[in-house]
Amino acid sequence: MEKESAGILHRVQKGENLYRLGEKYQVTVTAILDANPYTDVYQLQEGDEILIPKIPVS
Repeated sequence: MEKESAGILHRVQKGENLYRLGEKYQVTVTAILDANPYTDVYQLQEGDEILIPKIPVS
């Protein structure tokens, strides 16, 4: 049986981008994009909040 967690709400810090966040949380940029369909992740600003998806846990 698999349980899924939505993820972590991350507040963007100065200088962060999707690539760095993907490395930090060990998820793909595509996964971050998919988890934030209504957020303009290409215009991230300090203080924005985005969802970092979690990998399903067995």
